[in-house]
This record gives sequence, structure tokens and C-alpha cells, in this order.
Amino acid sequence: MSGSDILVDTMRISGFRGISNLEITFDPMTVLIGPNNSGKTTILKALGLALGNYGRYVVEEDFHIGKDEDGNETRADEIVIDVRIVALSDDGIFDDAWLAEFGDKIRSEASGKQYVALRTKVSPHLVKGGFLIECHTMERWPKSDSWLSDTGKLAKTSLKIESISFFSVEAQRDIHSELKDKTSFVGKILSGVKYDKDVIASLESAIEDINKDAVSKSTDLQCLKDHLTQLNQTFSGGGNAEITPFPKKVRDLSKNFSVHFGETTNNTICNGISWYGNTKLGVHAYCSGFYGYNTQKT
Repeated sequence: MSGSDILVDTMRISGFRGISNLEITFDPMTVLIGPNNSGKTTILKALGLALGNYGRYVVEEDFHIGKDEDGNETRADEIVIDVRIVALSDDGIFDDAWLAEFGDKIRSEASGKQYVALRTKVSPHLVKGGFLIECHTMERWPKSDSWLSDTGKLAKTSLKIESISFFSVEAQRDIHSELKDKTSFVGKILSGVKYDKDVIASLESAIEDINKDAVSKSTDLQCLKDHLTQLNQTFSGGGNAEITPFPKKVRDLSKNFSVHFGETTNNTICNGISWYGNTKLGVHAYCSGFYGYNTQKT
């Protein structure tokens, strides 16, 4: 949505993965630096749990394992993630667009600056199994030493604020998985692609010709088609078998969607959507693509 900039300036985490209790503050540009297994990914997933779609992937192993006074391992009963969203305007006041979006979730500090405080809680669902995920608006932003208990009244709210988009992309991960996730920005773009009926007919006619050409020029595919046709005629008494190396329908094209970067198709830094070598450049291109698409949509 349009409007002045906002920022998640503080996040607090309790009982999540390797973090027992942590408060972290963010600037408009924040870089997480640390060795492997130091918690960088956990912080990103905590943001995803509070603002994105990580709640769909919560597993038992996400609950922090600590030790009691006797040295025995104990698993946290719940995960708690608090985030505070502030306005980046000089006066610290949300503009009209964000006022309309956040509504009664907005709170004010003594200085008059506004913020929105959200708490996400995850706990085992004792009746249905799985996990219960709840999101609340907090009456106030408590002090660091009492943040788990001194929240004031909690008001249930929706699990996700649609106008705040959060996507976590890890350089070491095969980004190809993003294509399979309908909630990723690529997934949303692909699911929203629309063509006129005439365009669909024209494209599918061209695809049909490509499929026929691909089969006719392949001895193996042609042989397979002939055998399947014979089999089909044996059971049904007629008709032909159809082999389609390429998707027949335009709606299925996204299943084989790929992205290549480079001056030619033979000189790329990307195979499909998986970057090799320069993963930083790949992630930068991915995030830049989302930003440009989101800006155009708004």
C-alpha cells in the first residue's frame, strides 16, 4: 500500500529454536552477521512467524530446549514473538494510509509518537494436535525486564497484516522452493497471471504445435506414443494417445517457470530459480524483483 515508511524497530523472542529470551532492535538497514548456528536464521524466521507465513511450517523442534536447575533438558511450553512497528516520519506519527490500516491497534508513547505492538504466541494444540497460533494487539509496549508478563490487555487480531509483506530468502537455500510456495512473491505473481481468451487460444495453439514437433523429432517419444496409442485402442477401441513434453494449458506454464540471468542463455548465474556461485547477487535480484513488483502494484 502507499504511505510513508514504517519500521519494525524492536522484536522480542522467547522460547523459539535456539533463543530462550532475546530483544533485538532494527534500523532501516540492518545486517545480521555471525558464524553458523549463531541465530541469524532464527531471527528471520521469528519475523516470518510474526509478520509472514512461517506459522504454517512450525514444528515441535522450533520450541526452545533448555535445562532446568538439575541440568535436565526441558522444552518450552510456548513460543512468544513481540514486534513493535513505528512510523519513520519526523514526528513519529503514522500518515492517513497507515492510520486507516492499523486503526485501533495504534498506541501512543508519552512523547506522542505512535506505534503498533503485536504479540504472536504458539503453543501445542492439546485437542486437535498440531499447534495453536494466536496474534494479539498489546495495550502497551512493556519494559525489557518484564516484557513477557507486563503487557496489559491483549486483544486478538488477525494472524497477518496483509499490507505488510515479509519474505525471508536465505542465500544458502535453493530458491527453487519459492516457486512451489503459493504465498511467496513469485508464487503470488504466477497465480495472478491473466490472459484474454484470444491470447490463451493463440498461446495454446502454438504450444500444441511445439509438442507435436517435439514428439515427431524424437524417436523415443514417437515410439512411446505409438505403443500408448495401441494400448488405448485395445481398451477403448479407438482414439490416440497424446504426449505433451510441454504443458498444454497456459494455466500450467507456471509449474515449469524458470528464471535465467546473463547475457545469453548459455552464460547464466541461475539454473531455473537456483543460483550457483554468486548467491548474494541472486538474492539481491530476487528481493529487488519483489520490491519493484510490489511498488508497481501499489
